[in-house]
Amino acid sequence: MRFSSLVPCGVVRRRPYCHRHRHRHRHRHRHRCTAAALLLLAPLAGCGSGPGQEIAIPMLVGSALGGFCEQAAAAIARQPPRLDDGTRVQLRCRAAGSGDVVSEIERHARAVLQGGAPADDPSIPVLLSVDGEIYQELLRYRLQQLAPSRDLIPAPADAPALASSPMVFMTTPALAKGLQRSDPYQALARSTDHRQLDPAGPSQLIRFVHTAPTRSNSGLQTLVAMFAEVAGKPPEALTLADVSRHAAGVAAIQRHITRYGSSTDELAGRCSATAPSGRRWPRSMSRRWWG
Repeated sequence: MRFSSLVPCGVVRRRPYCHRHRHRHRHRHRHRCTAAALLLLAPLAGCGSGPGQEIAIPMLVGSALGGFCEQAAAAIARQPPRLDDGTRVQLRCRAAGSGDVVSEIERHARAVLQGGAPADDPSIPVLLSVDGEIYQELLRYRLQQLAPSRDLIPAPADAPALASSPMVFMTTPALAKGLQRSDPYQALARSTDHRQLDPAGPSQLIRFVHTAPTRSNSGLQTLVAMFAEVAGKPPEALTLADVSRHAAGVAAIQRHITRYGSSTDELAGRCSATAPSGRRWPRSMSRRWWG
């Protein structure tokens, strides 16, 4: 990504490639998730260095797109495109929580727009995507605060739904039954032990983890789902008044949180690494809502 139109090499043309997901699950939680501001390369003919040479294009993505980016990079590596002078073009991926992606790009933008840093700093990603339109809007807002007269990040584009995916709880088989209910989040708020959720289940203190809403799209969607359940509304109908009115109810759920992961991949890895020996972890428990 570049913050100046005067960069002689590696300039990008902002052209949003957006799609929308509808997340449907038992809380009637629908969320449009737009892959944010995928920035496409403009011609790089002036950047080549000849046959046998290579240009690596850095791409920064939200953690949910890390695997996709690596697969794309591997496919490109097998048959790399070439510039007119024969220089090979490769893709180099780096994934982070979407909130961390926003913070990093804001930091780069501030350094270029206000601190005099070079716009062609090689540490600035050339391609960018975050996991969801909420984080795209956040990135757009923050950069507009730095440069109100410039449209550095395009607004999310509407598009037909491409896929549906459920919100899920992941737990062990022994604890899953107690969470198979229409109000799992509020049930957690009312309880301190899993036996209160399922009298036939084991006695075990409730410990709940999700990624940090300020750093990860999945954590943000979890928080939205909590407010939707407590308010009894679909996410798109929530208002600021609803958030204020039901903050205490969501706080009661959050008191069970023992840690916030920085990204979905990081948290899943920690859960797998710390699972008791011999237990099957994680078990995905979900049900779609098709209303």
